[in-house]
Amino acid sequence: MRLVFAGWAGQGVRFMGKVAAKALFLEGLRVRASFEYTAAVRYGPVLSYVLASEGEIHEIVPVDADALVLLSPKAESRARPYMDARVVIRNGLYYEGQPKPPQGLPANMFFLGYLSGILGRPRIDLLLKAVDGGANAEALRRGHSAAKGNE
Repeated sequence: MRLVFAGWAGQGVRFMGKVAAKALFLEGLRVRASFEYTAAVRYGPVLSYVLASEGEIHEIVPVDADALVLLSPKAESRARPYMDARVVIRNGLYYEGQPKPPQGLPANMFFLGYLSGILGRPRIDLLLKAVDGGANAEALRRGHSAAKGNE
């Protein structure tokens, strides 16, 4: 499984990658996570890559992706190589059938939960284990429910 999360500094892109990686590791998979920043971390694009497999992982940065979660349209140019992923979720550019994150909940965790609901991985129970509860857990649950049509 190859996941790419892209956004702008301060949107929690690294945290998304860490939570997804931890959940996939808890599932028993081998996991490699890496992050890419611009020279000016503040106000610049950030990409997070999570690779998970039952076997060895040789890539550091994926050539392609199974899923891309784009948290900011401003980061689209950096994420362009992954735009043909099987699942592309975009925050800020809403498409028919794609929900908006609830006001007051972290959009990064909402869309990670939404991705879990679509792909079935990372598993929602393990994502919830990877966060400390609170608003992050609620956002994960709401995103997962939205993907399942229960929101």
